[in-house]
Amino acid sequence: PQSAEREERRVEGIDIYLVLDMSGSMQAIDLNLAQVQHLQNQGKTPSNRFENAVSVLSDFVVSRRDRCNQPGDELAARCDRIGMVIFGKNAFLEFPLTLDYGTILNLLRQRKLEDIDGSGTAIGNALGRAVAGLRHSGAESKVIVLITDGDRRGGDISPAQGASMAQHFGINVFPILVGREGP
Repeated sequence: PQSAEREERRVEGIDIYLVLDMSGSMQAIDLNLAQVQHLQNQGKTPSNRFENAVSVLSDFVVSRRDRCNQPGDELAARCDRIGMVIFGKNAFLEFPLTLDYGTILNLLRQRKLEDIDGSGTAIGNALGRAVAGLRHSGAESKVIVLITDGDRRGGDISPAQGASMAQHFGINVFPILVGREGP
């Protein structure tokens, strides 16, 4: 049996959508052969782009949680709501805006590249889903953090169209490139 609990809090903060690339190219390891062999000789497995991105996002969520839990002099807590969209060939809402940082961290840890079809990179569609999640937000600041390693390969909406939609609704988009070119 499960029980649903509802808790209401008065908060002020930023509404943030994380948009995470889960395309096949996120399997790449951005180390040269000597670096990979050095890690393997130490009994370690090199991290791929996706694992690195999840690690950085987890640190980001922890920093938001810690900031939210710090006591303040204001009437309202300074907490940021976070939502997430994942994408490969298609874009999916992973979770809507929430203050449940524990669930966000658990979902990030559980996510594997094989969970969705990674044969494409529908960046524009993913931006569109995040815009849809933020367009009715009453937050003073609305942000999309786009984490990707490449160019668009598929999807109905171009990245430029997605960015235009975000601009129309006053949403700032911060693209973060993961990885590097070369073997």
